[in-house]
Amino acid sequence: MAKKKSADTSKAVREARPAYAPAAGESHEGGWIPLMDSRLSGKNQITIPVRMTRALDWRPGDEINLMVHGDLIILSRLPRTLEEWGDHLRGSVDVPEWGSKEAIDAWVQNERNSWEREWDKE
Repeated sequence: MAKKKSADTSKAVREARPAYAPAAGESHEGGWIPLMDSRLSGKNQITIPVRMTRALDWRPGDEINLMVHGDLIILSRLPRTLEEWGDHLRGSVDVPEWGSKEAIDAWVQNERNSWEREWDKE
């Protein structure tokens, strides 16, 4: 009978999380990083080249948003912090009637006036 090996839990393996900084000239802002290839695996997974993840400051554990546009897949990192969420959502609601506080108050009042209420039926 074969002897069973016991798991050694004293040496836990931890994920390496080195801090990377883009190399000189690798900034993606206002420019392009040269085209790089990645192959789709049998599990429908791809690897994003480290040069791109460093330039975008993407880190292990970041949540990535995927969107199909024609024959393209567009990837973007979801915000990490509440401040990033605020920046991400700022300006996403465009209501021309809300140009000033007074305009917002007037719009809200008109909306409330349009509601049908029980006490208005009498």
